[in-house]
Amino acid sequence: MDDPGTPPPAVTTPKTQYVATLGSEAECLSDINAARVKAGLNEFVQAPNNDSSKRLPVESTVDSENYGTWTWKPVCDVFFPEEAEQKVTGGSAGSQFVGGTYAYHVVDTAPANCTAAVDTWNAAYKNFNGLPPTYTAGNELYKDQNNVSFVAIYNPSDGATADCRVVTCKKTVTTTTKNTQGGEGGDTKTEEKEGSALICLTTPDVLSKSIDTPPFTDEHWGEIATALKGSASAVLPSLLGLAAAALCAVGAMRGLETSVESILVSHLIRMRVPSKPREPLLKHRSALEQLHQLESIGYTLVCITAPDELKASGTAPFTLLTLVGALLAFVGGSSGAETTYTYSVKLGDEGACLTKINSAREAAGFSNFVQANADATGKRLPAGFESDDGTEYNSSAWKSVCDVLLPKTSDTNPAIAATLTKFDSGTYAFKALKSDVPDCSAVVDEWKGAYKNFDGPPPPNSKDQQLYSNPTNVSLVAIYNPSSGATADCRVVTCSRTTQTTEPQATESASGFALICMTTPDVLPEDNSTVPFTDEQWKRIVKAIKGSAVTAVPSLLGLAATALSVALLVL
Repeated sequence: MDDPGTPPPAVTTPKTQYVATLGSEAECLSDINAARVKAGLNEFVQAPNNDSSKRLPVESTVDSENYGTWTWKPVCDVFFPEEAEQKVTGGSAGSQFVGGTYAYHVVDTAPANCTAAVDTWNAAYKNFNGLPPTYTAGNELYKDQNNVSFVAIYNPSDGATADCRVVTCKKTVTTTTKNTQGGEGGDTKTEEKEGSALICLTTPDVLSKSIDTPPFTDEHWGEIATALKGSASAVLPSLLGLAAAALCAVGAMRGLETSVESILVSHLIRMRVPSKPREPLLKHRSALEQLHQLESIGYTLVCITAPDELKASGTAPFTLLTLVGALLAFVGGSSGAETTYTYSVKLGDEGACLTKINSAREAAGFSNFVQANADATGKRLPAGFESDDGTEYNSSAWKSVCDVLLPKTSDTNPAIAATLTKFDSGTYAFKALKSDVPDCSAVVDEWKGAYKNFDGPPPPNSKDQQLYSNPTNVSLVAIYNPSSGATADCRVVTCSRTTQTTEPQATESASGFALICMTTPDVLPEDNSTVPFTDEQWKRIVKAIKGSAVTAVPSLLGLAATALSVALLVL
C-alpha cells in the first residue's frame, strides 16, 4: 500500500520537431555572378519559380518519427549530428533534391557573408592540379565539398541556372512533466538548436557519374584560373622559365612533338604543355602574350609553334638563340629600360584571430594558446622591415612568403636562395587574404574543415607524406597543437613592392596579405616518426568540429557526397 504522503510519480513526455526554412532567393548570387563574369562566363539565370527541376526543395516540418525519411535530413544532419545515425527507411531522405551541381557553405546567420563564402569556394582552385576531372575520375577530389562548390559556381553550361538560398534547420524539443493523477497543468521545458547554410543548386549537372567529360574545357579553365591568379599560387622564377624555353627549343630543333611535364626540379612548380592549345586561347596573340597568359594559369608554353608546323617544314621555326632572347625580352623588358624594385614587410597586431582559434581549441578540450611575448626567443614571427632595395628582402625569411603573395617579377635571383634566413621551428597555419583585415570565422572554419582530409589521426611528417603538401592540412594541425603550454604568434603580414621603370617612366605598387600563425613547439618536424595527436585527442577534435557543423558535407546526390605550407613546413 502506497504511503499517502508520497507524491505520485511524474510522467515526462518529450516531443521533438524539426523545421527547415528557406531565406530569400538569389542569396549571394550577385557575388557569384561577379566572379563568373571576371572568369569570362555568363551570369547565372535565376531559377524560375515554376520549374521545380531547377529549384531547391520547399521548406517543411517533421516530427522525430519521420525525421529518418525527411527531405532535409541530409542537410540538417550536419547541425544535429546526434540524429545523423538515424537510419533512413525507404531511401527517401533527400530524394526531392533534383539533379544538379551544388555549392554549400555553413554560415553563422542569414543573410550570409557572401564574400567569405565565395572566397572559400574560389580558394579550392588550388586543389586541382590542372583541369578538374570528371566526377568518376576525381572521386577523391570531390569528397571535399569545397571542390564541388568551386565547380558549381563556375558551371560553364549555356543558360546555367542557380537557386541560392540560406536554409536554416531548427530542432525544438518540448518536454512536458505531469503527475500521474491527471492533474491539469505541469511543467514544460523547451530546448532549441539550429544551424544555417548557404546552398546553391546549379543546373544542368556537370558532375554526375553518368557524365564522361570534364566539367570545364581547357579554355574555360584557363579563364577561371587567370581570374583567380592573384591568390597564393606558386611563382615561376624567370631563370627557371628560361631553362624551360631552352629545353623546348632543343626539342623543337630535334623535331619533337611530345609534351614536356615536370621539367623543373622544384616540387612547387609543375609545367605542362598542352599538345594542342585551344585556338581561342592563342589566336591573334603574340608568342610572348601567349607565354604570359599560360604562365599565369600554371602552364608554361615551352614550344610556341604547333606540332603541324614542325611536320610540314621539318625544321624548327625558332632557333635556341631567338627563343631564349624572346624570353629574356619578356622577363627583363626592353634593352634600354631600367627597372628597380623596393620592398617592405609589415606585421599587424599580435593575436590576430587568436580568440577564434582558442574557441575552437576549447571546444576540443585543449587549453588556450599562450601569446608569444616579444621576449619569447624562437617563438615569434620574424620582424618586418620598411622600404628596402631588395638586399634585405632577398636574404630575409619573408621572401619565400612574399614571392607567393606578390605578383611575379623578373628580379628573382636563384643564387640568393641558399642564403635565405629560416623561420624558427614551429608548426605554421597560413591563409592568403585579400586585405589586411581577416575574416577570422571564415579562416578558422576553412582550417577546421581540413579534418575530413585525414582518414584517422594525422600521421607524422615523413618525406613521403603528401598530406602535408596541402597548406590547410598543416594549418589544422597547427591550430590544434596539443603541446602543454603551446604558444602562438598570429599576425597579418603585408608584403608590398614598388616597381619603377625608366622607359617609359612608371611606378606601380602591389601588395599581398596573409594570416600566419606560428605555433610552438613544432609538432610536425620533418622526417619525424611521432604523430601530432593521440587517438583520444583526435577523436575530441573531430567531435568538436562535427558538433559545430563547420564544414561537414550534406550527403546529397547533387552535392556529390562529400604552396606555401610546404615551404613553412620544412623550415
